[in-house]
Amino acid sequence: MLGEPLTGGGLGTPSGVQSHEAELEAMYIAKVYRGVSIEPDIQYIINPGGTPRTHNALSLGLQLSVTF
Repeated sequence: MLGEPLTGGGLGTPSGVQSHEAELEAMYIAKVYRGVSIEPDIQYIINPGGTPRTHNALSLGLQLSVTF
């Protein structure tokens, strides 16, 4: 309704006015042996969800590929 604050009702529901989200990502593929590769992935998310109530986040990932 008009005049009421914008609040979220549950987990994952944005609160307030959303503005922007930015992401920095670095990834690399290392071939460690014939048919074996490792792919690390690092992401830094600034202002997740576009709301100031959520802190910036760091996400780390690793993928191992083996081909026979």
